[in-house]
Amino acid sequence: MGSVELTCRCGFTFLNSTDNRSYVAHWVADQDLDQFWEQIDNAIEKSGPTAEEKEAACMNLRRHLLSARQTIWQCPECGCVYLFDAEGKPHDFSPEGDSLRNLLKSQGGVAATNTNN
Repeated sequence: MGSVELTCRCGFTFLNSTDNRSYVAHWVADQDLDQFWEQIDNAIEKSGPTAEEKEAACMNLRRHLLSARQTIWQCPECGCVYLFDAEGKPHDFSPEGDSLRNLLKSQGGVAATNTNN
């Protein structure tokens, strides 16, 4: 079993040591997006001809993504959405009425076929 990242007020336990969770998404703030696209362009266009230079460009891109991304969680039981502030404190937002509880689920791709999450 994975380690607990967060427990929803309804009691659902979010795990942080598993992959392809349908209740977790990563987002980049609009203010960071242009720089993120630039990092992708640089990794593709300016990384250099050698495998080592390409690997270094990919690792730089990953570091940038990890520093720019934020995590959003949605409880699959009650639909509550959690965002974390810069200090790591969670802020919850409750849905009105009978809202969807799988808003963060993959819209395509391989993970969309994984029904275990």
